Amino acid sequence: MFQAEGIPAEQLGGLLLQIAPALGEMIKYQGDVIASGHYENPESSVDICASAMKLIMRHAAESGINNEVPALITPFFKRAQESGYGKEQLAAVYKLLE
Repeated sequence: MFQAEGIPAEQLGGLLLQIAPALGEMIKYQGDVIASGHYENPESSVDICASAMKLIMRHAAESGINNEVPALITPFFKRAQESGYGKEQLAAVYKLLE
């Protein structure tokens, strides 16, 4: 996906390094949500993440790039929505795995 957008593979590591602190905070936050069991008042809901994943899938199709990773993740979002977790925190997807 990055190469399709003109970002060479050798620059990807540096970009990920720059955003690593923010990604770490997001992952920690979702872990805290799971630990607390309080999935309400989302910063990013399952519905929002599912919509974003649809955009990623569309981008992959339009760019002719591999979509295996988003295709693997998408059914989890769909199942979470079907289970009534769409308006909850992204971490609510974890409830499907319990």
